[in-house]
Amino acid sequence: MQRFDQVITGGPHAGKTVIQSAQLQGDNMTFDAANLDAASGPRILGLFNAGNMSLKWTSLIAAPPPRRGRAVLKTSVRRTSRHWRR
Repeated sequence: MQRFDQVITGGPHAGKTVIQSAQLQGDNMTFDAANLDAASGPRILGLFNAGNMSLKWTSLIAAPPPRRGRAVLKTSVRRTSRHWRR
């Protein structure tokens, strides 16, 4: 697993690989679905891909949040004022 074989360069686990660090912290690791079913313990770390996993998101795209602040407030006040003038 090339990504997890990288050596940590700082912190308390400097000089160790990511996998060694996880083992020192008490993680039980599994690298495939078959072993995941057999894994036990309070901390199980599943490492299933050597690199980035492909994106499979198929849901709707999120809409941007509504704008807030003075600009929106002033615009709505102007619209209200015009409405009442007619």
